[in-house]
Amino acid sequence: MSVRSIAQRVHRWAGIAIAAFIFMAGLTGAAIAFFDESDAWLNRRDLQVFPEASPLGIEPLVALVESRYPQAKVRSVYVGEEPDEAWVFNLRVKDKGAQAIDQIFVDPYKGIIRAERRVEGVGLDAKQLMPTLLLLHRSVLLGDFGKTLMGVVALLWLLSSPIGVALAWPASGNWRPVFSVKWDARPVRRQFELHRVIGLVSSLVMLVMSLSAVYLAFPEGFRAVVRSVSPAVEVKPRAAASTQGAGPATPEQAMRAAVLQYPGAVARGIVFKPDQGLYEVRVRLEGDINLHKGTGRVVVDKRTGRIVSTQSFRQSDGAGDTFVAWMFPLHSGQAFGTPGRLIIACMGLVAAFMSFSGVRLWWLRRQALKRGRAQAAALKGRPPTAA
Repeated sequence: MSVRSIAQRVHRWAGIAIAAFIFMAGLTGAAIAFFDESDAWLNRRDLQVFPEASPLGIEPLVALVESRYPQAKVRSVYVGEEPDEAWVFNLRVKDKGAQAIDQIFVDPYKGIIRAERRVEGVGLDAKQLMPTLLLLHRSVLLGDFGKTLMGVVALLWLLSSPIGVALAWPASGNWRPVFSVKWDARPVRRQFELHRVIGLVSSLVMLVMSLSAVYLAFPEGFRAVVRSVSPAVEVKPRAAASTQGAGPATPEQAMRAAVLQYPGAVARGIVFKPDQGLYEVRVRLEGDINLHKGTGRVVVDKRTGRIVSTQSFRQSDGAGDTFVAWMFPLHSGQAFGTPGRLIIACMGLVAAFMSFSGVRLWWLRRQALKRGRAQAAALKGRPPTAA
């Protein structure tokens, strides 16, 4: 068996094995490309607030939420992008039952809880639709096992896609026939040529999507592989230029101090680390590759108000570090803003089409082979053998 025959079989059977998963991931990926905007629109009645002079402090709002949900502690708070948006309080739940609420939306001006939901809850109502689509995309609703399964699917996708490009590569060097479709040809040939053309045109983006999907499923293993090439892949937060504190810090003070580390930055939220006595402020830098939460991380000592460390996608200790930092922004399209997310949404649909197209091509060829055997057997005057 030739190398080309082996490559054809690997491409065909790997594609068939993962087709249903890629079809589902493509459609859900297209749907969640604008996750925050879609979620806000679906829940606009609950998430829109009426701004007043100034919002209440984070600490009293945390106390309010924890008094209403005594089984949980506030893990992080994200402020609204605009003054009329509710703030998001993510909870660390002690008893993670099937109905455990772990995300709360609060009016920061009146101190009113507007909505609640379970991030990993499943449902088709307005509150749960986008989280459900995200869970389908990440783990096909199968938890950690599903996440691992989708990681294996991503690995097979990463293997199959370059093989498809290699198989389509013209030996003569003439690319014109490769990028053409004979619409009046027989169904098998027309399907093959359409599959080939769309696959080649989208191959680079598909390669990025599959590679970044592997990272999202197996982040530690991915880092270990990159570390073998670039030893500086581990992000080592650097001490900030200024670390002067003036006593215990409130969350607002920590957020203001964090913004000063990056000119033009916006504090998007704060993560509480009570066991370490620290705040981790999430900061979105100018030109950030993460549009919503940002890549900036500023760690502040709660007791002293001192800046402990800073980290962002621009603080790279090597090519591996930068490579890993770009994985999620590339996968989500956020690295290139709205155009990038539009491209990813379209590529999700393309991925779904390619999985369907590949299976259909296999089926059409199988049917054509059956017909050919039947015709050959008829000419010999005996019944056809089973396919």
